[in-house]
Amino acid sequence: TTVNDVVLAVCTGALRSYLLDGDELPDKPLVAVVPISVRPEIDGPRGSNQVSAMFVQLPVHLDDPVERLMAVHEGTQGAKEEHNALGGDMLLSWAEHATPNVFASAARFYSRLRLANVHRPIANLVVSNVPGPDFPLYLAGAELEAGFPLGPVMEGVGVNITVMSYRGVLYWGIITCPDTVSMVWRLADGLPAALDELLEAVGL
Repeated sequence: TTVNDVVLAVCTGALRSYLLDGDELPDKPLVAVVPISVRPEIDGPRGSNQVSAMFVQLPVHLDDPVERLMAVHEGTQGAKEEHNALGGDMLLSWAEHATPNVFASAARFYSRLRLANVHRPIANLVVSNVPGPDFPLYLAGAELEAGFPLGPVMEGVGVNITVMSYRGVLYWGIITCPDTVSMVWRLADGLPAALDELLEAVGL
């Protein structure tokens, strides 16, 4: 498995605990939107973000943490294969047709009509794992000791978990809509507990 698989499995364990506490555990997986790079493998300008997203099932209904990890791994492998079959170039070309203004207008229209209340959302949350630098960063001579990332929530998807690495450490940031997840600290507390559960299950 990859680091990203483990991040998703830890999120799954934390979400499972949160849902169990609220007596809201579903009998099937949640679906996470996971941003991925679609930068084509060609020489060209560097420094810009070129991302798409894959949909990954988070098996909160599974009790065993190792089974959850392996289910997540199978899901990410399948999503990556689908992405590779489409190709980053095609995804970028398709995305260019939807200008930022058109996308923003569509998002406002979707929210204004509260369409997320009348149909099942295509995903339950966003989980983003961003690789950061493995060397120290400075500003005006002051060294950055830690960086906690934050990502947006959107209509119908009221939970965002963003993870960023810095100098070999993963830093976690959680944003939620209070109408969806009112006690976000319980979800945050579930992350280290889920990691400990996974480590114990694999004998570490």
